[in-house]
Parts: sequence; C-alpha cells; structure tokens
Amino acid sequence: MKKFVCAIAVISLSILMLTGCGSIPNLDAEQEEMVSEYAVSLLLKYDSENHSRLVNVDSYINAYETAKKIHDQAEEAYYKRLAEEEEKRREEAEKQDELNSSYSQETPSQGGGNSSSDGGSGSSSGRGDGTGGATVVDARTIEDFLELEGFSVEYAGFDVMDIYPATALAQDFVPYISASEGGNLCVVYFDVTNTQSADAMLDTINMIPLPFFKFAVNGENRYVSAVKTILEDDFSMYSSSFSAGETKRLVIVFEVREGTEVTALNMRITRGGESLTKSLR
Repeated sequence: MKKFVCAIAVISLSILMLTGCGSIPNLDAEQEEMVSEYAVSLLLKYDSENHSRLVNVDSYINAYETAKKIHDQAEEAYYKRLAEEEEKRREEAEKQDELNSSYSQETPSQGGGNSSSDGGSGSSSGRGDGTGGATVVDARTIEDFLELEGFSVEYAGFDVMDIYPATALAQDFVPYISASEGGNLCVVYFDVTNTQSADAMLDTINMIPLPFFKFAVNGENRYVSAVKTILEDDFSMYSSSFSAGETKRLVIVFEVREGTEVTALNMRITRGGESLTKSLR
C-alpha cells in the first residue's frame, strides 16, 4: 500500500512538472489546482495512518465536563457549609443575648450603688453594670469562672486605637486587626500567670462550654461582643504553654464608636447558662 501511495505521489508530481512541455496540453491555473487537489485526495484516501492523526476531542470534552461537575459540586458544598456555620453562630449569639437579658432582669438590686469593684481581684459590691439598674454582685474571679486551675487573671488596663498591634504595619507577616469604618478598637489587657511549679497549658479556644466575652463602656446598656481574631495574644482564642511562674500579657479586643472616650468599662463573660459580670474600670 505504501508503494502504491508513493507511486501516486510520483505520478502526480510528474503531471505538475510536465505541464509546460510541448507534448502535454498547457493547463491554466484553475486546472493545475484541480490536479493538485486530486493528487492530495488520493494520498489521503490510501494512507491508512491518516485517520489516526485526526484528534478525537470526545474524550477531552468528557474529561472537562466531569472535572467541571466535580468543581461545581465542591464549590456548592463549600458555600453551603459557610452558610450553615454563619447561621449556627447567629443562633448562638441570639441565645447568648437572651441569657444576658434574663440575667440582667433576674439580678437583684443592692444598696451602695456608688461602690466600686476591682475586676482583677474578683471582689465586687453593688455597682451598676449598665443594664438598666442591674447590679454587679459577683465575688468570683475570672479564673474561677473559667475554671483555669493553676492560673490567675488580672485586669491590666486598656487602649483605644485604630490598629493592633500598633507596630504591625511596620513589620512583615505580623497578624493584626484594624478598626472598621467609623470605629476604634478597644484593646483590653490581662496579665495571666501560671501559679504552678511546673509548665502548664492555657487553652480557652477548646473550652466546653465555650466562653463568650462582651463589653460595655461608660454605663451603656448595650454590651458589644469581643472580636474573634488570629492574634497570638488573644485571650479569648488562646492555646499555648506557660512555663512555671510565667506571666503573659493577653488581650481581648472589641470595637467602640470612633472618638469614644472610655471612662468606665464593664466585662461580661457568658459560658453555658452562667454569666460573670465584672466592672474593670
């Protein structure tokens, strides 16, 4: 078959080369093109390998459609999971607000409304917590409420700023948080100490039930939830080891209206069905 194809090619080429000889009729351009096309068609007709050179796109189309289907399904599942997680967080927040409201209504009023309380020491005596007359009366410490056995937690002040840490933008690859438009960050500091004689792990992110932190400033009735961050020193999302006797300064961050001058600061921690309210400042 290959010899036959070669013969056809030689004959066709000879025809084209002899078109100018006297013994062969002269061909015009159109006739020469017809001869060429005929020769090529013969070559393709008798070339057994010709058809194998044609690209079969069916397999590629099927593979693309399968991959696209898998991608679309994965993408749909991803966004569905995000929506479910957001709905779960919303429901948990609503439950916490209901618990906070119930706690505020059930807390009895006490005398001595002008007395102050020390959030670090855990003692409190009849100071309003900014929830419409409810009074902070809770002698428990933060570490007792959170069941942080072997640790002490002391309030260490606060700062109002636009970005935390303040030096983050001057460094590379440093996690930071910035205030949203129209707001400032209120960064509340806590000195956490391992009071044990051996290394110990502090883990608030995996607590069961999980604690929720909220803050109210300047006697306002509204408590604002702390911002969940990826900061290494976020007390509400912390998991790391302390050496024996080591003290670390950790923070909890929430937002206030831009330009707010904080003169009073209350913190409320809710965990399960219980709440702890502290007057920090």
